[in-house]
Amino acid sequence: MAAPPLSILFAGQAATATLLDDTTVPVFVRAMPQRWLARVIECAEFKHALVELCTYTKEEPAAGSAPAYPDIPPPAGYAPVPPGWSDNLTDASVDLLYELAQGLNFSRAVAWAEGQIAAKKLVAPLHEKAIHQVLPLALRVMDPLMQRLDALSNSMPKSVSSPASPANSS
Repeated sequence: MAAPPLSILFAGQAATATLLDDTTVPVFVRAMPQRWLARVIECAEFKHALVELCTYTKEEPAAGSAPAYPDIPPPAGYAPVPPGWSDNLTDASVDLLYELAQGLNFSRAVAWAEGQIAAKKLVAPLHEKAIHQVLPLALRVMDPLMQRLDALSNSMPKSVSSPASPANSS
């Protein structure tokens, strides 16, 4: 089976961002792969964070600068933006890139989150049953160990040192 084309793996939309000094930068706003939709949810209410999560430039990052999200590989031909990159954008550009990121990712992220909630509801009773099965065994193992530790701590000699009395200190 042939690998899917990069346009499917790295779907998104090209745009132009305007910096505060009125220069423009070509960017790519990415539709995040499903395994990173949790990050979209985390950043959803913070425009600058979502912009930096989903936006890539054609420019190579400056030497020594780290990407804002180093664990997420960039689309082919693009470089991730460094932390704080969106602080250099005009408000209109932040709004534009946020809207693009939102349109490409929010409905998918919400559907993903709802699936996570449904899965947790499904497995929660199983976890509860497992705890009730394992807890008695754990207590049978831990109780004798705790009794031995108590016995050891009670059989240890007590320290006979006492603090210096105020009368002895001059």
